[in-house]
This record gives sequence, structure tokens and C-alpha cells, in this order.
Amino acid sequence: ESDIKRTICKCCQSPLIPGETARVRLVSKPVKGIKWTCLTCLSIKRYPTKKGYKLWTEQPNSVVLNYTSKSVDEKSVVEAQKRNLDKENSVKDIEKN
Repeated sequence: ESDIKRTICKCCQSPLIPGETARVRLVSKPVKGIKWTCLTCLSIKRYPTKKGYKLWTEQPNSVVLNYTSKSVDEKSVVEAQKRNLDKENSVKDIEKN
């Protein structure tokens, strides 16, 4: 996914093809990296290059396993139950005082 995102200009959404629609240069200052220049809109994007660096999406702790999405009805029921509990707790606190 990140590889696809890096091949599309974020300003004009044109595909970045080195030598055709984009200029790619290695830069050493201020930070070592790769500089992509879109030849359509002249926007610049820099990607730092660091030895051993992995994108967050490529790291194992970024993957969520066994994710189940709750439907809108289940969410509203859970929220209503939480609100009722909060109300009951506040009434009990008032009665104690």
C-alpha cells in the first residue's frame, strides 16, 4: 500500500514515473534520502533513507489480528448502556451525600 502511495503525486494525483513525470535524485543534505520532484506540478517529496528502517505498516505490531467490526446497532446499544450506568452512578453519589 505504501509503495503505491509513493508512486502518486499528493498534489496533482498524477503517477510518478521516474524520467517521464518525475525527477528522482539522491540527496545528502540536510538528511540523506531520495527527493522526488513531480514534473507536472513541481511539488517535492523527500523520503529519508536510514539503514535498517522499516515503515510502520511493515512492522509486526502494526497488524491487527482477529478484528471484528461492530455494527451501528451494537455500538449504539453499548453506548446507551454506558450512559445509563453513568447516570445510575451519579444518582447514587448524590444520594450518599
